[in-house]
Amino acid sequence: MLAAVILTACTLSPVAVSGESPDTAGKALQELTELAAARPPEQTGGGSESAAWRDQQSEQVAGRAEAFYARYPEDPRRWQAVALYLRASLYASDEKIREVRMQRAMQLADQALQAADIVDGPWSQALEWKFYRVQQDRSGADPVRLRALLDEMTRRLPQSDRLRGLEAQYVEVLLRRDEPAAEVWLDHLAASANAGVARQAAGMLRLRGLRNEPVQLRFTAIDGREVDLAAMRGKVVLVDFWATWCGPCLAEMPNVKRVYDAYHAQGFEVVGIALDKAADLDKVKAAIIDLDTEWPQFLDMDNARNRFASELGITSIPAPLLFDRNGLLVSDRARGKRLEPEVQRLLAP
Repeated sequence: MLAAVILTACTLSPVAVSGESPDTAGKALQELTELAAARPPEQTGGGSESAAWRDQQSEQVAGRAEAFYARYPEDPRRWQAVALYLRASLYASDEKIREVRMQRAMQLADQALQAADIVDGPWSQALEWKFYRVQQDRSGADPVRLRALLDEMTRRLPQSDRLRGLEAQYVEVLLRRDEPAAEVWLDHLAASANAGVARQAAGMLRLRGLRNEPVQLRFTAIDGREVDLAAMRGKVVLVDFWATWCGPCLAEMPNVKRVYDAYHAQGFEVVGIALDKAADLDKVKAAIIDLDTEWPQFLDMDNARNRFASELGITSIPAPLLFDRNGLLVSDRARGKRLEPEVQRLLAP
């Protein structure tokens, strides 16, 4: 999710190093930005070649960003370079190199968050980077630290659209530790003055409500099939939110297909909800063929954001929602090794 953050355009006042043209720093930053935005050439293909290309790119971006930060210590645009360093720190395949970069990135993020001359774009990216690092800490996400970061962003950028996803991630952490507290916080967020946060919380509350109220979901599938989950009562149904650009989603699909093939005759159904853009319809169709999935798939052709994902507060994928024979939500984490035992249990007489 953090790798998809796009650098926010900022209006900054350049500060020239003595003896340099004011344009020198600007040109260096432009070149750095273009380097960070580059994509692997088609001839690199995928797999190890693509990974090697990405390693080289991240090394160059990190090096140039660090050099810019050191060379222009009074130029506020150095924080844009820092934001690019933070992104580059995520890509080193060598664990030792990545660990060194991540430690340095945390130092830079902390400095950015305390800087007096940083504008909102890089500041927000530094906070978000730190948020996800705390969330993914090996010792376990600390909700107190996460809450402190979110409160800091809420004070500085109360209407930021980035708060929607961050608050959702915070709630997910709470749900794993203290479900009643998470539900109380969702009620609080549903009344937020930030419209995006309020909509997100309302959707997450609707999703949780499906544990007690049967799901209602109807659509026309990509292949023309009419799908109505109300008509599937009596069957166990997996509603799988995925996308062609989601690596973990594609990696999970063979497992879903295996369980589907094994238990479909006993009453197990799968419904796919692709979160790709409407313009990527052909790509979705190709993926369906490649993955050899038989179940119906929905792609929202009318809304920029999939309406079902919006209604249910889905912010990250894979998002497998497993419903029992009565149409009630049983699990929103039924994937990998958890999927088959759950399906077996729900199909049992």
